[in-house]
Amino acid sequence: MRHFLFFILFVNLSFSQQNDIFVVANEKYNSLDFVGAIEKYNELLKGGFHSSELYFNLGNAYYKLDSLAQSIYYYEKGLKYFPNDSSLIQNLAYLNNLTIDDIESLPEDIVSKQLNYLLNYFSFNTWSIITIITAILSCVIFLLYFLSKSSIYKRTYFTIFILSFILTSSLLFVNFKIYNVQTTIEFGIVYKDVIEVNFEPNEKSEVLFEIHEGTKVEVIENFDMDWLKIKLSNGQTGWVIKNQIKII
Repeated sequence: MRHFLFFILFVNLSFSQQNDIFVVANEKYNSLDFVGAIEKYNELLKGGFHSSELYFNLGNAYYKLDSLAQSIYYYEKGLKYFPNDSSLIQNLAYLNNLTIDDIESLPEDIVSKQLNYLLNYFSFNTWSIITIITAILSCVIFLLYFLSKSSIYKRTYFTIFILSFILTSSLLFVNFKIYNVQTTIEFGIVYKDVIEVNFEPNEKSEVLFEIHEGTKVEVIENFDMDWLKIKLSNGQTGWVIKNQIKII
């Protein structure tokens, strides 16, 4: 019991300290000390603190310092954890219009479009909680079916159980897809003013095209320690030097 109380006290103290730092960071932001605000916001990130407001404010602070790539990066990072945050979505859309590269995405079929919409509707943690709740409800319904003496109730509980089982299975599929996307698919933001995209992972190879600061790319392959193979939303691929891209 003593250990449990100590744990609760430690958690409350940590949360209080994080909240104090967040308040100080916001005060620095409001007083136009954007560099100081960024230092405090990053201190919170290093401490494991995440919130949509933190990523929103951090992106705003970098924008105030005319750092387009950094600002886009933190809006994108925030949407990775909070995919439905309207403030992050709106600011990111605004900044994407400021980037030099006007890349038209490949058209999606209806099934892929609806699936992506579903996957991005909630964060992975939220989908996981929903899945756990439906799984528990399925177990409760099955228990009621097993214990029920009435044939009418048994049929009703069994029907509900089948439906809840299908729902739970579907949610497990959604969780698997989101986990797979987050762990196997990487995206990055171009951090240099302009970078060359090569045909091969070699600076002497043919330059296919150039991309500019703030452009989002998908990382599809690592080569050695210095090169990344990237893919644009229009399907174009090529190799870039690794330190020119910051992974989201």
